[in-house]
Amino acid sequence: MKYCLIILLLNSTELFSQPYIDLLNIRYNNSPASLTDPVSGKHTLEYLNVSTNIPIMFRNSSLIIMASPFFDNWKIQSTYTNPGDKNFYSIALPVTFVLKINDKWTALPTVIIRNNDNKVGLDNIQKGGALIFQKKENDNLSYRFGIYMNDEFFGFFVVPVAGIQWKINDRSDLFGLLPGSITYQYNLASKTNAGATFRALTNSYAAGINYYRFDENQLGIYIDQFFSKRIVLNAESGHSIFRKIRTGIRNEKGEKVSVNDAFYFKLSMAYRINLE
Repeated sequence: MKYCLIILLLNSTELFSQPYIDLLNIRYNNSPASLTDPVSGKHTLEYLNVSTNIPIMFRNSSLIIMASPFFDNWKIQSTYTNPGDKNFYSIALPVTFVLKINDKWTALPTVIIRNNDNKVGLDNIQKGGALIFQKKENDNLSYRFGIYMNDEFFGFFVVPVAGIQWKINDRSDLFGLLPGSITYQYNLASKTNAGATFRALTNSYAAGINYYRFDENQLGIYIDQFFSKRIVLNAESGHSIFRKIRTGIRNEKGEKVSVNDAFYFKLSMAYRINLE
């Protein structure tokens, strides 16, 4: 049975639709203070994520359940007093139900429970979910559309989503679910892929009665190097676009914090299964 799964790494509003599944992924992202504007570029953002994807398959059934627990940490280093040096943490459990309706249609409802806070704990639970439908045009092309929603600390967040998974030819793939992400991937060699990617992240974290909201858009290029059939190292570099941080009292419109766009660098290691 061949499925193309929605992988929900909801440390953000990212909804990844991709032709592979990472059973384990560890990634580190660093965006140093601006290299081109040393006067206003006073923020360094670091990001660490550890995620897993655990598929539960039922014999002779059209249902697959995907549990995708993860932990992440944003760290801000700043010379400004607002936000200053801060850490934010996420502990989350998205669960996706992959239900094959017929040969063309698959439904992917998702339930998401997570705790977003400026300390590690379970004091600030967010509840959300997504409902995605996939239409298979042929063996090489599928479309997806649906809606994502989450009870963010700045208010209830709802966004429509639409995506594609397209095997253009034997060496090229285009996949993603916008506005979360879109990726073009090219197979350079038997163990090496390269490509370009865009991702948009939106997330909010509690800080007492206040919250901090991150809006991070990244445009970059990457390379995947496989060291075995399953173990892959990913290296990516690019630049943020329209980066924003807001802070305010919960469920109220926040005020913008002075923050700069900058280059970013990402490394990740994964245990990966190709669904194709």
